[in-house]
Amino acid sequence: MNRARIGVLHVVHSLHVGGAEKLVHDLALRTDASRFAVSVACLDDAGPLAPSLAAAGVPVEVLERRPGLDAGVVKRLRRLIVRHGIQVVHAHQYTPFFYGVTAARLAGARCLFTEHGRHHPDVRKPKRVAANQVLARLAQATVAVSEFTRRALIENDGFPPERVSVLYNGVETRGRAPVDRETARARLGLPPDAPVIGVCARLSPEKNLPMLVEAFARVRRSFPSARLVIAGDGPARADVAQAVAAHGVGAAVHLPGFVSDVPGLMPALDVFALSSLTEGTSITLLEAMLAGLPAVVTAVGGNPEIAVEGETAWLVPSGDAAAFAERVGRLFASTELAGAFGAAGRARVEARFTFEGMVRGYEALYVG
Repeated sequence: MNRARIGVLHVVHSLHVGGAEKLVHDLALRTDASRFAVSVACLDDAGPLAPSLAAAGVPVEVLERRPGLDAGVVKRLRRLIVRHGIQVVHAHQYTPFFYGVTAARLAGARCLFTEHGRHHPDVRKPKRVAANQVLARLAQATVAVSEFTRRALIENDGFPPERVSVLYNGVETRGRAPVDRETARARLGLPPDAPVIGVCARLSPEKNLPMLVEAFARVRRSFPSARLVIAGDGPARADVAQAVAAHGVGAAVHLPGFVSDVPGLMPALDVFALSSLTEGTSITLLEAMLAGLPAVVTAVGGNPEIAVEGETAWLVPSGDAAAFAERVGRLFASTELAGAFGAAGRARVEARFTFEGMVRGYEALYVG
């Protein structure tokens, strides 16, 4: 006789395109359907990732949260948990955790909290610390996606150290259709032989993309045919455009907007660049490493846990455009060094950051 499936409800802000949202989307699709019945609840609105979940048979509901503290969300979420027979509420980010753990407690369900990243600047808030002394103990488990994120939960948010574990994000390493360099570059309108650096990210202030543009302008002094690709969209798009204009590099910067096929974009690049002020576990950095790209990244957040200085990447101080540009130039100048970094990065992802391993880790927590 088959055992009844465990009901798992992911609670998120929305299913708009972002690192955490895409991870939740993929996790919902890849969780073992023979053991778990998965659904998703969005606090605010559904977003463009919702239709593919619905098409795959994963229910998506919107709770229509009002501004401020909305007690009605707890009531609606509790009813949803009871109606669907949910045993595990998996909340992603802090606000969904606040509502999710409260509703789960009222409905007699367990709650798992995953913290995916941190705001910048990250400050300690006494009221939140006091609340977390209670909320953290109501959760079955609290998961951080990096050691950096774990420390922030403990030091800035007041979570008990013994209740916070680390489960790194992962990327799919199997069954990928190969994309060749020529095709990838043609899609972006890039010259076939130009040295290219690039990033795929949500265009938000914490990504510090104007610094990347400044670094690229410096790179162009030594490599005048170089190109920069910044793929993505978001609230900082105008800031990026302003930086491009200020540094006079508009003809060499490609802004293709949102790109759904991140693995298909990577072969177009020679160097992956991540200029963030803060990161948890960057999915696009993992994708770049898996694609065999050398990387130049800021030494912030979880980046030093993923990329190894002088082995898979160069790690530079946050905000240092001159150092960033110099490290990019080193990789442009030495195909041997770039190839060695890329090969080591791919091996590191395949050994430590697979999507399969991440899914199995969460499934073990769902079982309890």
